Amino acid sequence: MSQNFNELITYSKAFPGLTPELEACLKDIAPSIMPHTKRVTDSFYEQSTT
Repeated sequence: MSQNFNELITYSKAFPGLTPELEACLKDIAPSIMPHTKRVTDSFYEQSTT
């Protein structure tokens, strides 16, 4: 698993409701979602500025 994903998990723990079970789920799906995070992030910021 990439270091960036581990950093994302650490950052996400700052949000309420991230349980150990949800953290485990995120780690399980990381290989599927990580290739898309830049596109999703870019799209989010494009939408929020319009």
